[in-house]
Amino acid sequence: WEVVPSVAREMNFSLVVRDNATGGGNSARDDMKVTTVDITPFTVDGPSTNEEWLVGSNQTLNWVVGATDQAPVNTQNVTILLSTDGGVTFPITLAANTPNDGSEAFVVPNNTTSSARIMIAAVDNIFYNVNSTNFTISEATASIKDVSFEGFNLYPNPSNGNFNLQFETASTAPVKLQLFDLTGRLVREMQFSNVAARFSESISFKNTAKGLYLLKIKNGSKQTTRKLVIE
Repeated sequence: WEVVPSVAREMNFSLVVRDNATGGGNSARDDMKVTTVDITPFTVDGPSTNEEWLVGSNQTLNWVVGATDQAPVNTQNVTILLSTDGGVTFPITLAANTPNDGSEAFVVPNNTTSSARIMIAAVDNIFYNVNSTNFTISEATASIKDVSFEGFNLYPNPSNGNFNLQFETASTAPVKLQLFDLTGRLVREMQFSNVAARFSESISFKNTAKGLYLLKIKNGSKQTTRKLVIE
């Protein structure tokens, strides 16, 4: 057996298997040598125990590259995986074959759990690292007083940031649109004057980051808030 070394050295492993076939079994063996180098450890920075991610939110994951992108290791790309069972399995891919540059932005998938873990694994090597504690992924919720407009239609949703918005207006007052992310930050805003009895516009939030947003629509004394997914 071997332990994870703290100095540069070579480790030797052998695997032997036997098939136990009736009438005479057979066996096979494979040997492997692992060479470790004395550099800064490759580690994942968080998430921590008290951290919570919301489904559809934009997150950035950081890790310590530790010179693993340079000789003699030369790992240029990594894969980022998500576990929902405390690190027993990692079936969800957050980013595949992404540069080993210490940072990756992504949209949190719809996999709620209180036992999430992150693994970052080398694409062309055997090393990996897992964050040290479980964290939580929760469904995005919002307290919305929804006063629906007659004939309301918002499509397509999800979209690439371009969508159609239609409804019967409550007054001749301007229609105001505000797009918020899940932290409550105002991301985009626009206003339409000279409003007809039926509002029908093609809206473009192109170049807005992928994720789940809240779209507030106000016309006169009426307003409604709807979830908007950009992917």
